Amino acid sequence: MSVILVDLGNEAHDVVINNAGWRATVEVVRAIGVLEERRLELLETAWLGERVAADEARAIGHAVLAGPLADVNWLDDVYPPQSFWKDPATKSWPEYDRDTYWTSWLRAFAGFCLTCDGFVVH
Repeated sequence: MSVILVDLGNEAHDVVINNAGWRATVEVVRAIGVLEERRLELLETAWLGERVAADEARAIGHAVLAGPLADVNWLDDVYPPQSFWKDPATKSWPEYDRDTYWTSWLRAFAGFCLTCDGFVVH
């Protein structure tokens, strides 16, 4: 199963990650302290329909860029394009280095948070 984050202002703007990846993403958000614990628990365990407001999404995006992604050398590492996260299940990336998956996802997640009008979790 997958988790789909859909932009509240544009249903065509979304990103997809598997359930385990989403739970790990919530742990990153928990560590940066942007959302209250109760909201994080809902996002982690009963996420269907949960909403994150635009200002919260932007705060998350900025915090992910300033925290977990601050030390990534983007010039030397190659990651899949943002379009990979539209529907990763249909992509085939045999040359894709699995070690870069997490950093790539966080980059896509931060970019989504910074450009959306808030999001709903499906």
